Amino acid sequence: MTSFDGYVPDKPGCELKTWPKPPKSAEPGSPNTLTGATRALRFGADTAGNSPGFDLDGLCTCPDRGSCTTKAGSGGRCDSPNGVDNTGASILALLFGSEKLLEGIEHGLHGLFVQIDEYNLQASDRKVSVSLFNVVGVNGKTDGTGSATFTGNDEFIMDTESMAFEAQPGSKYVDINAYVTDGTLVAQFNSFPLRMVFDPADGDPKVAVVQPFESLHLVGRVAHDGHGGLQLQGATLSGRIAIANMFLQAGPASICAKDSRFGNIKETVCNAVDLHTGGNESAPCDAISFALELDVLPAKRRVAPALGFRDPPCPPPEGGVHCD
Repeated sequence: MTSFDGYVPDKPGCELKTWPKPPKSAEPGSPNTLTGATRALRFGADTAGNSPGFDLDGLCTCPDRGSCTTKAGSGGRCDSPNGVDNTGASILALLFGSEKLLEGIEHGLHGLFVQIDEYNLQASDRKVSVSLFNVVGVNGKTDGTGSATFTGNDEFIMDTESMAFEAQPGSKYVDINAYVTDGTLVAQFNSFPLRMVFDPADGDPKVAVVQPFESLHLVGRVAHDGHGGLQLQGATLSGRIAIANMFLQAGPASICAKDSRFGNIKETVCNAVDLHTGGNESAPCDAISFALELDVLPAKRRVAPALGFRDPPCPPPEGGVHCD
């Protein structure tokens, strides 16, 4: 088993980087709601070369074994320092590009909207509710012509695909057992389909790409502006991506199965597998770990219908993508 199922080795080979545990005591939550939108999403290591993320499998691979088997046998990719699992960040950066992500966020094409409910606004709270939404517009515009100021007055538009019920404001991606420990928010989600929109180089209409993330943890220092605005600076969203879902949408680069680049990217992805979706240590690895950094600033929200961007320029390969 892996730590997804509660397994932790008796003596890991290094001091593992993990998120804070729930506080032992804290004032009960109160009906306070904080909302904010991402100002930035960043894949890959920071300027100092540090890899964001956390240990996800309870192992410090190299010297510890891997949490699943690879083509070279048991062992898998070596973790970053302190057992951090983040083999997929560079791949996501290659496929989607942090600069394009930032440009789309500024114009409301995509992004994350985060809402915290039942928060006591103190340094620790044993139980809060955290919801995630996909952004499809800002300040009344859903065509990429909007502009966010990030001063707390922007109104970001939520996609109805994120809503549990179209007529109600709640998200289908929610953790009702999140918590705050010494100022750090910790929330977990079974899944979240991050939606990203890009302008193809061929001048065709914008392409909406959805990257399905699984077993997510959102961790970051939480603050508020005193007016219901949420701030998360240098937060981390980490989890795993199943290889079977990695190429469900071809992405903005028009990388089709018949394209020569597809084989190179598939090889890169398959060499990065380090987790198993079912937690079976004797089974072949079938997922990659990832972590992205995000900054969330105060913002308001409204709801809009799902938008009709054109599909990715090539369909996913028949039978899906699997590592040999």
